Amino acid sequence: MPNVADATKETAEAVKAAQDVVRRYLDESTAINRTYLSAWVAIAEAGLRTAFDLQNAAIQASRATFDTAAEANRTLFDQTAESVRRGQDATAKLVAAGFGMVESMMPSARR
Repeated sequence: MPNVADATKETAEAVKAAQDVVRRYLDESTAINRTYLSAWVAIAEAGLRTAFDLQNAAIQASRATFDTAAEANRTLFDQTAESVRRGQDATAKLVAAGFGMVESMMPSARR
């Protein structure tokens, strides 16, 4: 017949076995949680880097578009300014030719 000492020993062994199971469970769940957290952090970081890369690409594309438009506007402005200068020169020559023609039509002053 089992006595109190045997029952106590069996209870202590059962408690130790239960503690070992709980300890293994906690160790394994901690490892799983660490793995999960590491994966989550890596995914979050990759997502942020991708979003930032997209933003930077959009900024660079906008800058390139802006630079192209600015250069096109500068070229158009330079061409327009050159056309205006040519028009000014032509107008000045036309006025000079008109005055020259008027002068040539006038009788010379007698002295």
